[in-house]
Amino acid sequence: MVIWHINRSQSDGSFSVISANIKDLNVLGCISHTITSQSPFFKLTLTGQLNLLYINVIYFINRIFRKFFTYEKFYFYNFLDFGFFLNHKLILRNYPLPDIIILYWTSSFVSTRDIEAFKSNTGARIYIYPMDFNPITGGCHYFGSCNNYTSKCQECPAFKYKIFDFISKRNLLLKKTIYDKCINGFISASNNITFLIGSSQVGSSIEIVQKYISIDEHLFSQRKKEIAQNHFSFHTNKFAIFSAAKSLKEERKGFTYLIGALNYICKNYSDISNNIVVILAGKIDNKDVSLIPVEFHSLGLLNLEELSFAYNLCDIFINTSVEDAGPMMINQSLMSGTPVISFKIGVANDLVIDNYSGFLATAINAVELAKAIINAYELRNNELKIMGNNAREISLKYFGHEISTKKFQSILNKSNV
Repeated sequence: MVIWHINRSQSDGSFSVISANIKDLNVLGCISHTITSQSPFFKLTLTGQLNLLYINVIYFINRIFRKFFTYEKFYFYNFLDFGFFLNHKLILRNYPLPDIIILYWTSSFVSTRDIEAFKSNTGARIYIYPMDFNPITGGCHYFGSCNNYTSKCQECPAFKYKIFDFISKRNLLLKKTIYDKCINGFISASNNITFLIGSSQVGSSIEIVQKYISIDEHLFSQRKKEIAQNHFSFHTNKFAIFSAAKSLKEERKGFTYLIGALNYICKNYSDISNNIVVILAGKIDNKDVSLIPVEFHSLGLLNLEELSFAYNLCDIFINTSVEDAGPMMINQSLMSGTPVISFKIGVANDLVIDNYSGFLATAINAVELAKAIINAYELRNNELKIMGNNAREISLKYFGHEISTKKFQSILNKSNV
């Protein structure tokens, strides 16, 4: 069985989801092909080069529109979502006809009309595996407290100027029309996403297959901390907190709450704060890092292998996001046997069991996050190890290779009906 995996880029986090899926599907005898903006057929011919140029122009226009006409927190990438973005004849000349197409993060790469063309040109079963909430909205990738996606996306709060309200309404109506004809199902990575899809205008009548994002259980494994310390040449006896963030400006990522929590601990529990080290991954603004009131160490940008060691380097991983479809780092941390602290968002509600595989902050504020950190800090080493074992056990049960393969088998069986 031939499967196309379509994603805008092969250098972002969502592509690692594809890589894990391909490994699971290989076991089932499937032949997978990835289609991204880096696919070689875009460079081999003039037609491909012109198509890629067109796609990049659309991406540029969407970025400009988002910057000047929408509020940042809604991540409205889809001002242009009409017409066709991809040259379908070019793709069909380079890849065998698919039995199944899975769409991942496709903004400014696959239009809604492209989905219709994929269906008519291939006859394949098409699934959407949402990496955020855009597939069920009129253009927002995150929508906060707005629930317009459940009706017609009218009076959209994402726009700075009401003159643009028609865009989200038009986009959602087009999705509804084409999804009903062309989409065979959604693949949902959490109970939260399943609920949102079922509540949406475009997904309420479409089948939902729940499948947590699978994580390579051999790469993200339990290792002794000493091994990870030697890998990074960083040694500490302090309680190590692992986190990742780009900037305090990105409210959705909630890194300000971690800084606030650490300030609270410094003020009220100085003995604990003196024995905490924060280990950070990613390219983080120096001004933001300077606000961290305890010892910190930056690992910089990490590839997947380095990231797998980073979880083993730490005692606990803190997810600071306040709105997220995942995040996938929760799955990775748990599979690595590193307990997780998180707000009650996304997949944390499913996988982070309080006092068992980690700790859930009872409210989205710095004080509650601080309390969760203190609870983790006060665990004895053997208790923390037991919690890590629980995290690994949950991971293998819900999104390890065996269960992930079974989930895909159920999808493949449907395609044969």
